[in-house]
Formats: sequence, C-alpha cells, structure tokens
Amino acid sequence: MNLIGVPVPPGFTITTEVCSEYYELGKDKVVELLKSDVEKAIANIETLMNSKFGDVENPLLVSVRSGARASMPGMMDTILNLGLNETVVEVLAKKSGNPRWAWDCYRRFIQMYSDVVMEVGKKYFEELIDKMKTERGVKQDVELTAEDLHELANQFKAEYKEKIGSDFPADPKEQLVGAIKVVTDMFLNKEVDRVYLALLWCLVLFLPWFRESRQSLSTRPIKQQHRKHIRQYFRMQNHLRNMIMMLMKQISLYLMRATMIQSMILRLPLIQTKRH
Repeated sequence: MNLIGVPVPPGFTITTEVCSEYYELGKDKVVELLKSDVEKAIANIETLMNSKFGDVENPLLVSVRSGARASMPGMMDTILNLGLNETVVEVLAKKSGNPRWAWDCYRRFIQMYSDVVMEVGKKYFEELIDKMKTERGVKQDVELTAEDLHELANQFKAEYKEKIGSDFPADPKEQLVGAIKVVTDMFLNKEVDRVYLALLWCLVLFLPWFRESRQSLSTRPIKQQHRKHIRQYFRMQNHLRNMIMMLMKQISLYLMRATMIQSMILRLPLIQTKRH
C-alpha cells in the first residue's frame, strides 16, 4: 500500500523463516538473535514517525499482530497500543485533551497484554470492571470517568502482580520482546484449540452413529439377494469413517503448519517498503 501511495504508517515484518528457526533453535535463542535487528527496525520507525518509545513529548505506540500464509481471521491474537505506561498515558491525556480516552486505552492495553502475553485470564479483569460499575452505580463501561479508569488501571496492574509475581512492564522495549516471544507461540492459541475440540466432537458424534447403524443392520434377517448391497453399505460406511478421520488429520496439520509458518507482523506495515 505504501508503494502505491496509500498513507499508511511504517512498520516491519519478522518473516516466516525466523518462525521456522524458532522451532529449531528455541524461542529464547531466536529472540536474542533478533534483538539487534528489531532495535534497528524500531529506530527506523521512530525516525519516520518522529517519535520514540517512552518519549514524554511524542511517544511511539505500535501494535503486534501475527499472520500466516493461509488466512486465519480471528484465530490469532493482537496486542494494541504497545508502548503505553504511566508516563506515556499522561502525555496522551494532555495532548488529546481527553484523559478518559487515554486511561481507557491504557487499562485495555494492560488487560490485553496480560491475557495474550502472560496468560492472565480476561475474567479477572472483567470482574474488576463489574465490581467498579456496581460501586459507581452505573451499567455501562462508557459511564466510568477518567478517574475511575485511572483507578481501574492501577487495579489491573495489582491483579497482574498478584498472578505473575512481578510488576507490569513499563519499559516499551521489554513489552515488545514479550510480545514477539508470545506471537511465535500462537499455534497454541485458545481459538485454535477450540477448532481441535470441535473436530474431536465431530468424531465423538459420528462414530457412535456408525457403530449403531452397523449393529442394527447386522441383527436384522437379511435376504440372500440383499447381502451384496449390505456389504457395499458397510464398505461405504468404513470409507466414510476413514475419510472423516483423514479429513480431521489434514485439517489439524493444516492449522498447525499454517500457524507454525506464520509471520509476526508489527503493524504499522512493512519496513521493507520505502517511503516516497
């Protein structure tokens, strides 16, 4: 899009080759090898955007997205507004003139990062939101004030520390490293697990039907002239069962491979594209 003149913000892509190396060398080793390249890429974005990670004048925020060669919409998670911390959110509140929006972005980022990167379930944060709405006597999130959301962000960080045992990361670069690590693990994504579970349910539902229908036919008196057709039915049934199991296996392999060869996209799109 950049090359055809569409005004999109800059970014960079960590390619599928790197994801393949991850499975050969291990997560920590690959992230360490990537460190210098990622730092250069971020520096380039900072130059293009005239902003910096954690800057008190013009802070840089990025989103981290995972992708795959085969489109899998909704299957893998995204981390938005990476780079927010207590200092940056105050800058956003001042520059935008909308402190409620700034604190809402921050509490959402804490919840998103905690869930996606550190696997602290969303339910813990939703419970805190519901509790605050009850205390404030409101029904909708939008009815919470900037002060409420500021307090909620602090509660979110306290919940994070209780579950993880350490403070929520304030350094944008530390946040980014955590996000890159978890994106390579997206093949274990809960949404993909649900697909596997659905496939298993198909197997559970279909196989008893095969067994019952076969037993039912085998107990009936069968005329000699029909035996040939019954044998053909059994063969067809076996073929159908094998096809279902083969299909399940192929879908599982497809999902695994499609995710394992994923790109890790930091959007803000490709750094390989040059601005003109």
